[in-house]
Amino acid sequence: MADPLFAYGTLQDQGILEAVLGRPVAPLAFSPASLPHHRVVTYPGRPYPALIPDAGAHASGTLISGLADDDYIALDAFEGNEYRSGTCTVCAATAKIVARVYLPICIILPDAPGWSLTHWRLHHRDALLKEAQGALG
Repeated sequence: MADPLFAYGTLQDQGILEAVLGRPVAPLAFSPASLPHHRVVTYPGRPYPALIPDAGAHASGTLISGLADDDYIALDAFEGNEYRSGTCTVCAATAKIVARVYLPICIILPDAPGWSLTHWRLHHRDALLKEAQGALG
């Protein structure tokens, strides 16, 4: 198995993740985690998120375990050329864990507006799910 993924945006949604991977993901694969000294903001001009450094913040997200190397091929394709894969150390329930993370490739200013999973689910999830399912078709 590959390193777990720290998802701070749309991949926290089980339906989106399953559409991207083309397979079911067990609910037990998802656990809460946070990334110290970072904040989740809206990617400029997009409805999805990005991480930026912020010394006084903790970016909330989800640690997703049980991923294989082949899953990361699908995830890399989904994230496209606006993100790069990296690693980070997240705080999980009982330990600090090294995880993969997708980071924006562009510079995002510190005053970027925050991003909300709840807002995204209400306004953008269905369109992304349709797009992700269509990419598999």
